Amino acid sequence: MLQRVQSLFLFAITIIHLLLLFVPSAGWVSADGNAVLTALKIQYGALKGFPAIFFLVNFLVVALSVVTIFLYRNRKTQMTACRFIFIALIVHYAVVLYYITNPAPSYAFEPARSPGLIFPLVSLILTWLALRNIRKDDELIRSVDRIR
Repeated sequence: MLQRVQSLFLFAITIIHLLLLFVPSAGWVSADGNAVLTALKIQYGALKGFPAIFFLVNFLVVALSVVTIFLYRNRKTQMTACRFIFIALIVHYAVVLYYITNPAPSYAFEPARSPGLIFPLVSLILTWLALRNIRKDDELIRSVDRIR
């Protein structure tokens, strides 16, 4: 059923990662200006780039969470997909941390706080909650089957 609480958690993950396309995930401050990282671009003044791996991992999280919502009839597959989302979110956070700690070597950057840095952590918590609720549903169905 689509009205289960884990579907709401997975939908929230989708919304958060769609927002990450436009909200800066990381930022840096230097004497020359500011640099910004979103899923669609890395921008430092006139220099622009496209972080392909960051975009692909973000797209993977969005696609998996949408597909997982509609796997409600097969709870085992839904749990496996949630585990893949969890792994993808860890990779996502690792990529963001890599970009933060290793800016271009020719510039003297200091990492700056960014609101998008919290979003992957919130998504990890929501994925864990969704996985926990899917497991509870599975246990409930098994207990009802044992009673019959």
